[in-house]
Amino acid sequence: MTKSICFFGSYNKTHRTHSLMAGLRAHDLVVEECYDNSRKPMKYLRLFAKHWKLRHAYDYLMVGFPGHGLMLLARLITRKPIIFDPFISLYNTTVEDRGHATKWSLKAWRASLLDTWSMRMADIVLADTQAHVEYYVSTFRVSRKKCIVVPVGANDAFVKAYTKNEPRQSDAPFSVRFYGTFSPLQGVSAIVSAAALLRNESDIVFTLLGHGQTLADAKALHATLQVPNLSFVESRVPIDELVQFIQEADVCLGIFGGTAKTKMVVPHKVYDALALGKVVLTADTPAIRTFFTHKENIVVCKDADPEDIARHIVELRDNAALRAHIAHHARAITEARFVPKQIVTNLIDHIA
Repeated sequence: MTKSICFFGSYNKTHRTHSLMAGLRAHDLVVEECYDNSRKPMKYLRLFAKHWKLRHAYDYLMVGFPGHGLMLLARLITRKPIIFDPFISLYNTTVEDRGHATKWSLKAWRASLLDTWSMRMADIVLADTQAHVEYYVSTFRVSRKKCIVVPVGANDAFVKAYTKNEPRQSDAPFSVRFYGTFSPLQGVSAIVSAAALLRNESDIVFTLLGHGQTLADAKALHATLQVPNLSFVESRVPIDELVQFIQEADVCLGIFGGTAKTKMVVPHKVYDALALGKVVLTADTPAIRTFFTHKENIVVCKDADPEDIARHIVELRDNAALRAHIAHHARAITEARFVPKQIVTNLIDHIA
């Protein structure tokens, strides 16, 4: 009998949820949606009404990200099993990574409480890495038995846009590219410092796309160090332009923040670049090592270490054969493990 899952809440309809839905449908599961993004309290009333119409139409209720604040409502309106995809820890993100609250503040206490009870109310808790599972278990006392690893994986747009990389023109600059939200875990200051160390390597150019919390600090460091080989593109671009931005890179940069969160995540930018058959350089962390192999399908360096970042970039520039080897296997591992159909296999095994 075909299983059905109802996605519930005001979840983000972009990367994570889109991949989950696509993956589940690829396994022939029926996916329903009970969605409302109204302002509170109207959101709760509308979700209740929409759910009432669907209450007999599913086997599992999936509370998607962001959904910590909706878990209580979900628990009250259904007796069916609830799958919760927290995607992030509110406490870890707010306090430990971004520093928006101190450890003993009311904001930190609220975030910790929401993390704890939202995960405990769920029957199944999804985590994008095993490192996140360990964090949930040790910090919020979530039962390990209910945790299932579902990697972020690559966005379909990047998977489908893949074309075999053309040989580099010998006179073309060696393009090192980064895009992101400039959150602390991304370690943009380490990238700027690495570019400064390579200022005399005239053929290596850095382009950083995006904006966010640490952009001002990164630009100030850029000005202080006088880094002529690095430029900022302070905008958000549509996904087709983002695909092109990555396609034009020789090396794509991941994260180098040196924070606790850096060690626990593999961000979607890493998977997306790998899906395009690009060489990705990122911090050597437990989360990365779980999925990838150094100089086989990715390149890792010391976290938050500009000298090591710079050293690996020079090595990649000077070794075309290594770049080609990594690019080939980057695409291969994406197709084998990180397309939507593959990322949900652990969940399928649990509920089918």
